[in-house]
Amino acid sequence: MAKGNAPPRLTIRITHEQRKALTDLIPWGMQDAILNILIDDLITVMLKASREGQLKMLTSALITKSITLDEVGPNFIKLKKDAGVPD
Repeated sequence: MAKGNAPPRLTIRITHEQRKALTDLIPWGMQDAILNILIDDLITVMLKASREGQLKMLTSALITKSITLDEVGPNFIKLKKDAGVPD
């Protein structure tokens, strides 16, 4: 693939412990697909928060860890069902 046509890449810092956990829990060939799903889900949740005027609050809550993805999850599942997205 030519350099100009290459898909964008996301580079983030993670700890050695996070890397080991990801490697242990997610088979190598599935990591890209699973992380892309998580990014899509996060974007969906953040877009919903933005439409409701709560994006800054959600972002702050996630960064300060005063809310977890477990807590956001049930709301996202409801959002997916409301949109007619299959489980």
